Amino acid sequence: MCPILHVCRSKYYAWRQRGQESPRARSNRRLLVLIRSLHQEWNGILGYRRMCVRLRQDHGESIGIRRVRRFMRSAGLSGVPRKRRPYRKPGRTDPNVPDLLQREFSAQQPNLAWVTDITEFRTGEGKLYLCVIQDLYDGTVVSWKTQSRPTAELVVSAVQWAVEKSARPDGKPTILHSDHGSQYTSNAYRKCLQRYGLRMSMGRVRTCADNASAESVFAQLKRELVHRCRFRTRQEATERINQYFLNIYNPWRRVAISTPKPNTKVALDERTNGAVC
Repeated sequence: MCPILHVCRSKYYAWRQRGQESPRARSNRRLLVLIRSLHQEWNGILGYRRMCVRLRQDHGESIGIRRVRRFMRSAGLSGVPRKRRPYRKPGRTDPNVPDLLQREFSAQQPNLAWVTDITEFRTGEGKLYLCVIQDLYDGTVVSWKTQSRPTAELVVSAVQWAVEKSARPDGKPTILHSDHGSQYTSNAYRKCLQRYGLRMSMGRVRTCADNASAESVFAQLKRELVHRCRFRTRQEATERINQYFLNIYNPWRRVAISTPKPNTKVALDERTNGAVC
């Protein structure tokens, strides 16, 4: 049979001696079961990059990112894909309020540069508006508030909460960057920033790329939570959003968001715990 099947006799007897299954095959089968379990545990939001991080940190597996991608592809598993947005022509810049970031969405110290924006969700009771403030140092959301109307009080309350819970660097005022929404051009918002000593910064009109970091927060939130469920009430939506930021989004933010490499330790944010929603 070996000459007919073009198999060496030594390989055939080695196969019989080790129990007809190689250690590599047993390891692959065990890892595939573990990957399926983790993908279901995280409600299907883990792609192969974050799946690799979970396998290394939570289960101590020494595994490469390409191997994880191969397993997930063979099992038909994937994260929630991003949607491409059409290009929009940039608008004019307001000369009264400068753009202090110039699309440089990074900071050398915590609470040195923040970005903020507002988005809306649909619920069974009507629309719900969410305002977030993100720290560009590590990408965590330091403050978020929800309200049934997109008023200036919504952004003012988010700023007040962010200032109360954050210790700003001495001698360096925090930059708060936003778009040209009516809430951010209101007198209440300007007075709030002056009261807390924050520097006002705005991007160009109709240019979402000038506030891309805040837009990415909403894109991930909608991709992994909002578009995958229906909220019956505003209270239910608020509770689910709170759980998402506390238990999933903030613990996943890291100083360097990049493709995990072998023997690379990725630390979770120390501000929140790593509990699963």
